Amino acid sequence: GTSLCLTSQTTLVGAMMDLDVTDYRVEHLFEYRQENFDTANVSASLDTVQTYVFVDSSESQETLETFFNKALALCFAGEGLVNETDMDINLYVNGQVFE
Repeated sequence: GTSLCLTSQTTLVGAMMDLDVTDYRVEHLFEYRQENFDTANVSASLDTVQTYVFVDSSESQETLETFFNKALALCFAGEGLVNETDMDINLYVNGQVFE
């Protein structure tokens, strides 16, 4: 989902900035782990997220850096990860919030 989000924002920002981009791709590497799997004490953590945007373009490095930063800021996942956004997460069971 995060790669799709960033790819769509990269497409949008590239078009808005009218960039000369001949090819690009987005890759994410998540270092996610689970401990005590298959037990009542299971836990998990996301230790790092590595984001790679590969661009073939004749644009300047400064322009491409602006392009990347805008695309990342417009991607909900990028914004959440970069700024460590507080998240309010609720579980609903049969239409009622689970407390």
